[in-house]
Amino acid sequence: MTKRRSRQEEILAYLWDEMEERERAAFSARLEEDANLRAEVDETRETLARVQAWMVAPAPGVEAAQELPVPMLRENLRALRPRRWMRRVRQAAGIAAVFVFGFALGYFAQTAEIIPPPKLEVAEPTYPSALEAARVRFARQEDGRLVIGMGENSVWVVDRRFQLAASEVESATGERT
Repeated sequence: MTKRRSRQEEILAYLWDEMEERERAAFSARLEEDANLRAEVDETRETLARVQAWMVAPAPGVEAAQELPVPMLRENLRALRPRRWMRRVRQAAGIAAVFVFGFALGYFAQTAEIIPPPKLEVAEPTYPSALEAARVRFARQEDGRLVIGMGENSVWVVDRRFQLAASEVESATGERT
């Protein structure tokens, strides 16, 4: 029992004499009736003859290879080479990547040391300082000066600038203002 073959397989089996006699007789009968099949068999026969001639012919030497036309590859290679600006973009991207990596490494290495552990208790109780305890007395004079005084060390505040009070200025210069 023979397998069902495709049309091309049947043509090749017929041309290479690989068919049984009964199949060959049936194929020859179909060949006489079908013009398209005859044309296809003739084309396949011609192709096989060319392939056999090519297989038998001697291989061409180096001279034949030198006579072959060589396509211009220089233009194709230029198209494949990266442009100058692309090279600079890659360099800038590499530098930026190194900078970001270094910055991140330094940041994460430093944050572990900076953050102190949380303290749950205060080490010593805090008391108000002596300056906070003493009440600061201040008065405004007629000319609009604000006088902050704590005894002899009184200070004038004029236009947000500190000046010594009148008693201090008189004692330093010996004049009265």
